Amino acid sequence: SSEVYLDALCGFSFEDESEEFKHDLNLRLKVPIINNLVLLLMKRNMYGNAAIMADQVLEIDPDNFKAHLWKAESLVVIEELDKAEREIQIC
Repeated sequence: SSEVYLDALCGFSFEDESEEFKHDLNLRLKVPIINNLVLLLMKRNMYGNAAIMADQVLEIDPDNFKAHLWKAESLVVIEELDKAEREIQIC
């Protein structure tokens, strides 16, 4: 499954498009794919990687509830409780 998500992400190339167009595509296409990858990493007990990938979502969409929630959950598991608490407050 993770290979499919990574292949999908690697296929994006919109260098000649406007910043607004790229941002819209990132919100509609990349965010759901990366969020799915975060959840997959969590199911594989790769919580540190899941938190890092959640940050990728939050760079595109800082208000993404799922990314904040899953990042917080991942941080709790890897015992970064102060960071997890900040994520929970954002939720």
